[in-house]
Amino acid sequence: MIGATIRALWNAGAVAGALALCPAVRADTPLAPPADYTRTTDAGTMTGTVATGEIKVTRQTGPFPRTWTIPVWANWVMLSPNGTAALVLHPGGNLISSRDSAQIVATAWYQDGAEVGQRAVPLGEVMDPANMPQSASHFPWLCGWDTGATGWALSLCDGRTVTIPYR
Repeated sequence: MIGATIRALWNAGAVAGALALCPAVRADTPLAPPADYTRTTDAGTMTGTVATGEIKVTRQTGPFPRTWTIPVWANWVMLSPNGTAALVLHPGGNLISSRDSAQIVATAWYQDGAEVGQRAVPLGEVMDPANMPQSASHFPWLCGWDTGATGWALSLCDGRTVTIPYR
């Protein structure tokens, strides 16, 4: 029974998804060096370019202009369902090096016509730093993330879920 459940979870991708942000697996592993990438989702295509230090977003649908630029290169990025906003995580993803409540753990970027705006999200806004677990050298703050109806749903390592609005 347990083996069948584990196989079912594995086949559904739940185990692989959980391990992607699992602090115990990656907490003390050095990050890969920055590299160019192209990622496509239902909302659009993101192209991160190290040399220019930016991410170009091309939305699949919606009003023009369909292409907008986030003026940072980042590896941990998730588009909103309509492609007009993106959440960029701290360079360490789900791991930070201190419990400083002012530390920026994510930045929400959004397209507003021809303009691009941003809103920084400090650690203290989403969780009490005292409740963070600790690995040998880091503090995992995020255990999972997804898009929701009104914003990105962040599953925090203290067991709570918070929503960062798309706008």
